[in-house]
Amino acid sequence: MNSALAVASVTAVLKNLLEDRLVTAGLSAPLGDPEVSALPPDRVQVGAEERSQLNLFLYRVTPNSGWRSTGHTGTRKSMLALDLHYLLTAYGGQDFV
Repeated sequence: MNSALAVASVTAVLKNLLEDRLVTAGLSAPLGDPEVSALPPDRVQVGAEERSQLNLFLYRVTPNSGWRSTGHTGTRKSMLALDLHYLLTAYGGQDFV
């Protein structure tokens, strides 16, 4: 992907995968239909009235040295090789939810 929205697209795909896995694993009903978000941790709404929630937060982006140095016939590829580091946190209105 060669776009300014590449990192945001990866985050959106991961968020969608988490939502799908909650449904296919049958965890939506027992957990009270949890929400999956992609917010900074300080912006997540917590409290007894809030729904259970998984939050995905991109906290670090580092260059991937393995892909950066490879190229065809001695030239570098015209791609940006990055490692995206995410923090996955879980929030519930009650203990052990």
